[in-house]
Amino acid sequence: MLLTSVARRLNGQGGDPVIQLQTAFGGGKTHTMLAVYHLATRQCPLKDLPGIPDLLDHAGIMDVPKARVVVLDGTARAPGQAWKNGKQTITHALG
Repeated sequence: MLLTSVARRLNGQGGDPVIQLQTAFGGGKTHTMLAVYHLATRQCPLKDLPGIPDLLDHAGIMDVPKARVVVLDGTARAPGQAWKNGKQTITHALG
């Protein structure tokens, strides 16, 4: 399950470092990303997020540290194209 993988990754216990969501139109990609976002940046205790306590219990995880989240618009830049933000140049390698 995706949220279990994210929880493990945030805890340094494995989990996928890169996740690619591919579903047909209306397949739930946005809802999935919102669930990941709320798990990683929550503003409430984990016990108050519906379904999360059971998910963590099943995964054998006691807590999930909060994460800093960056959102990239994949339509704004071509793969491998660097861009500047102030004095910082942002690049990524193609693999």
